[in-house]
Amino acid sequence: MTKNQQLMQDVAKCAVMAALAVIAMPDLAIAADRLSGTVADVGDQIATLPNLISLGCYVGGIVMMSSGALKLKAHAENPASEKLAPGISRLTVGGAIAALPPLTAWVKNTLSVGDNTGVAYTGFGTTF
Repeated sequence: MTKNQQLMQDVAKCAVMAALAVIAMPDLAIAADRLSGTVADVGDQIATLPNLISLGCYVGGIVMMSSGALKLKAHAENPASEKLAPGISRLTVGGAIAALPPLTAWVKNTLSVGDNTGVAYTGFGTTF
């Protein structure tokens, strides 16, 4: 048996198995309605995902800033063995992480992202 004949037999077996699967599961014909409903449900459920991400940023920022404060305290108690840079860098990173949600909201509101209004400038009685 040549490779082409073997390949054709394999394709025929796969086609027969696919046909049997379609015959055995008639519910697949109406799966499109259920799929669109499922996609809509998932969309509704992840609508609160930005709030969860904001919560993670706030908690992460608080943890980093607390860690930085503890490092600064350790430096104040023993300046010879504890360096100042780790405490300051953790405070800075924590502040940056905690500032991400308000910063992104500010950018979104400034650029009118999600609206079709665009950016309007009304100085001197004109609109661009």
